Amino acid sequence: VWVVSARDEAVSRIDAGTGRVETYGVSTEPAGMIAAQGSIWLTHPRAGTVSRIAPASGRRVATIPVGGSAYGMAADERGVWIALPGEGVVRRIDPETNSVAETIEIGGDPLALASDGQFLWVISSSDAVVLRIPPAR
Repeated sequence: VWVVSARDEAVSRIDAGTGRVETYGVSTEPAGMIAAQGSIWLTHPRAGTVSRIAPASGRRVATIPVGGSAYGMAADERGVWIALPGEGVVRRIDPETNSVAETIEIGGDPLALASDGQFLWVISSSDAVVLRIPPAR
């Protein structure tokens, strides 16, 4: 089990069987977190970056500039998706290159993301809408 703490600028791994806690400093106020593509991914809205953490060591293996205030995340076979509400876009990170591979103009303020394995779902807070993004654009 992984937990993020913006106040402590850290992530913690909790062993569900033993209750043992290991904490790793990540800096720059992490906000969102997902486990995907064999890694832990953290958004850092103030820095406009996403960190990729190796779960076995807790070590940061990549810091990916995404621009803007990165918040919501989701993942599918295409990569890791990041919502940037201030820019009205969703960006896809390619886990093979640890870089932004695609930017989709959404408009409004995309805030939360989800994937059902077929579509990427985007909630835009300013428009009060849910958008469905098909796998091939």
